[in-house]
Amino acid sequence: MDRDPPQVSVKGSTRVVTGNPGELIPVHTQVQASDADPQSTVALVDISGGDGASEVQDAVLEADTRDFKLRAPATGTSRVDRVTYAASDPSGNVALASADVVVSSSPAATLLEAVPATQGTGVKLSVFGQAGRAVTIQAPSDPTGWTDVGRVILVSGQADFIDQTGWTGPYRFYRVVAK
Repeated sequence: MDRDPPQVSVKGSTRVVTGNPGELIPVHTQVQASDADPQSTVALVDISGGDGASEVQDAVLEADTRDFKLRAPATGTSRVDRVTYAASDPSGNVALASADVVVSSSPAATLLEAVPATQGTGVKLSVFGQAGRAVTIQAPSDPTGWTDVGRVILVSGQADFIDQTGWTGPYRFYRVVAK
């Protein structure tokens, strides 16, 4: 008897989707599942927003739905919607996987991730936002001001930047602004 649940992972094709306030924005999820039983299935089981205000269209729960639309929030705001899938096999084993998608009506970048750069110097910043938009990355110059440390264009909604300004403190803050 099969006692092992399927392996499943999910991610949005873009981590940030942006549209005009009230607009339905297309989202495509990439779901990968594997199991010893070739008759395993994948199904969308939930889409929920952090603010409880998610509006979804074209999503069929308990079906293998990978394309749907999420409504953009009010002007200049964003929210995080969690998309959850279940992979199950004929033996009744089930595994869940989720991905977060930032839904925004802001034209600027809305998500910034920082990790140590692979070269061992600097910090790698991944900026996600509206495709084609140019944004400036800033860091504090002193307790009251910000200084430009880089500028990127969000090709396909993402760009990476390595801050090699030589910061030696225990932490550093960044922000992304559209200019």
